[in-house]
Amino acid sequence: MGRAIKTIHKGREVWRYGDAFEQYPVEEDVPIEVNGHHMMCGSITDLNIRQWLTGFNIDYAYVDPPWNQGNISSFYTKAGMEDRPEFWNFIDHLISVLKNVRYDCFIEMGDEHIEAFKTSIEQSGGRVINDWRIYYYKTRPCRLVQATWNESKVLLEDSEIVDQDDEKTPMIVLSKLPEPSVILDACTGLGLTATTAHELGHRFVGVELNPRRLAHAVKGVSK
Repeated sequence: MGRAIKTIHKGREVWRYGDAFEQYPVEEDVPIEVNGHHMMCGSITDLNIRQWLTGFNIDYAYVDPPWNQGNISSFYTKAGMEDRPEFWNFIDHLISVLKNVRYDCFIEMGDEHIEAFKTSIEQSGGRVINDWRIYYYKTRPCRLVQATWNESKVLLEDSEIVDQDDEKTPMIVLSKLPEPSVILDACTGLGLTATTAHELGHRFVGVELNPRRLAHAVKGVSK
């Protein structure tokens, strides 16, 4: 994927991730459609983004959102943006999006706010079905939460998911879903969920704050 390095774009210092952006230039707030997948560069705190998402009948979600305020600051800084939301405000917007998913949502979350996050799900009318320990970059323990605001259809055995690295967990989860399903990742990043959905014959819908990171996802599903 290429090591992230700093560069200047439109007079702003941003982070560059390989050459995907040069091959697949992404514009903010412009819908992208490639091979039946749909993506948009922006933030779920933006009403226009949330309204755009309502145009899709999304079956499942797999998302790795920011885990704390430090993550929020880092992601916005690397995208060259000065304004950034408060962490729990971002989570509230995320939940408002996930409430419209027809079936199961899988959300990675750090240990720091895991209990408050699960409480937020339940207070918004959702159900926490499972909560597994997994690992971030093979070293940092975190949690994978399975929740739904509607109907649950996915059954995962603990032995399939516990202690797995989050590089593998999207494949483990998405391979359990009926094909073809529509999969949402509201924090697309470099596109692991997108490319996994593409490989498994699902349709993907994604939102990502950073156009240079989103370009990687576009590249991944363009093959």
